[in-house]
Amino acid sequence: MPDDLTSEEKIMIEAQAALQKGEKARARDLLTRIIKTNRDDVTFWLLMSAAVETNKERIFCLNEALQIEPNNQHARRGLMALGAIPPDDSLAVPLSLQKRNWESALLRDPAQEKETRRAFIQAGIGIVVLVVLAAAVIFAILSGRAAPSAPLPTYAPPTAGPSVTFQPTASPVVRSATPTFVGPTPLAMVLNITYTPTPLYVKTPHNLEDYNRALRMLQDGNLSQALLSLQNAATAAPGSPDLLYMMGEIYRLQKKYTEASQSYQKAIQISAGFAPAYLGRALTRLATNPTQADAARADVEKAISLDPKFFDAYLELASLKIAAKDGKGALTDLSTAAALNPSAALTYYEQAQAELLTGANSAALADAQKSYEIDRTFLPVYRVLSQALSTNNRVGEAQPLLQIYTTYVTDDKEALVWLGMAYARNGDTQDAITTFGQVLKLDPKNSDAYLQRGLAELNSNQGQQAVDDLRVAWNLNPNSFDITLARARASLATTDLASANNLLDAATRLQQTDEDKAAVFYYRALVMEALKNKPAAILAWQSLLKLPSQAVPAAWLNDANQHLISLVTPTPSPTR
Repeated sequence: MPDDLTSEEKIMIEAQAALQKGEKARARDLLTRIIKTNRDDVTFWLLMSAAVETNKERIFCLNEALQIEPNNQHARRGLMALGAIPPDDSLAVPLSLQKRNWESALLRDPAQEKETRRAFIQAGIGIVVLVVLAAAVIFAILSGRAAPSAPLPTYAPPTAGPSVTFQPTASPVVRSATPTFVGPTPLAMVLNITYTPTPLYVKTPHNLEDYNRALRMLQDGNLSQALLSLQNAATAAPGSPDLLYMMGEIYRLQKKYTEASQSYQKAIQISAGFAPAYLGRALTRLATNPTQADAARADVEKAISLDPKFFDAYLELASLKIAAKDGKGALTDLSTAAALNPSAALTYYEQAQAELLTGANSAALADAQKSYEIDRTFLPVYRVLSQALSTNNRVGEAQPLLQIYTTYVTDDKEALVWLGMAYARNGDTQDAITTFGQVLKLDPKNSDAYLQRGLAELNSNQGQQAVDDLRVAWNLNPNSFDITLARARASLATTDLASANNLLDAATRLQQTDEDKAAVFYYRALVMEALKNKPAAILAWQSLLKLPSQAVPAAWLNDANQHLISLVTPTPSPTR
């Protein structure tokens, strides 16, 4: 770096180099230092627009640049790419700046005059801005990771301690320019938060009108026109694997997997070292035939071997391992992904899934919360956070999350069961029963739905309905401890004591943990008391108290002590 650069110019170049390496966090840190003391330099805002993580932030930075310099072409091009201002073909990037090796050219020629150097730096910055913004637009549309959601109650990430109280929010104000959607309102619109994409892997910016038109069509969601423009651009620039890769991504999104595979293969033929094409081919293999997991994994590993810093490839490799129930292996890959992109919501999301597989439930909850906090427009995180809450015995807190998730994914039977359990935990028994009924319409042989509906009925004093549902659940899964115990409870509630006792015998044969034993002893004691069998009741209560205290709910310990006092205290003789 030339010695005559000012400290600000050095920071600009260092920040730009960080952006070229994908080190956005470092670039933001560098730029924040100088923006705090110099908010009136357009160059800093241009660079910051490429370093921030959301389109909302990018638009803010570019608008700040325009406030300082209203005719700044780089800022206007960036706002065009983001759809914040109308397209203007006169703002095409000049051919003189479209060099395949523009990054290294930017830092050459140290003898150049300082004023010329600063203009050249700004020109390079403009290209960085356009490349990053184009990547954000394309990836958000093509990745398929961003998902919609609904205008339902908001969720505050749970913390240790008392249960969180959720309050419904007012419906969002719909602006006149808002398009009409068929189905639920997209989550990003409801929450006013934009999904944070990972950067699209593109080597070369293109000075082609067809390419620029494709970006605009992608931004508008017009995949067919975008594809046509990319085809024209690929004809004009036949040596560009990234154009074929983008075509493959559109085909994959359209579920035209044969065409997608052909596009990725052509990209590989042009450049065997173009890592994203291998990842695209892997995703296509999985979409067409999930049994090709081994071939897909080989493609993903090839992508990583070509580019050891390919963040999305590590995520997909972890996802493949999670699908294979290899949570430990997935966590190894996710550790690398986290080092490459520490603030990515997807990394925390995948980590939560892997940790649930390994039984690290507390860590899974923490990572699911982080993913949610970073990006609330990513619908699958609502599911994994709900699962983590349920696994940590906090299913009631998942209710608003599951309401949002099941509004869009209406056939996820497991998630619907969790929602019903959340309703029941929060005292909304009728909503719980209705939700379990939804599950049974989807799957009449779902034993979990019958079990949970039976428990909800039992807790609302609908004893006979509980008996009926639990009998069906047991017929579907007779070796379930939970179902057998629930049947015993329902028989006790309907005073069918003989059946309750027999079912507790069956539960004893199925019990595995101290928690299971505690439940059997507790209900055995109640049944024996109802049968007036005092010795058996005393024995059951005493057996309960001998178990490790952490295996027994505090309320049961209190009940045991109180009942034993009553059972062993002699009844006073009547006075004459």
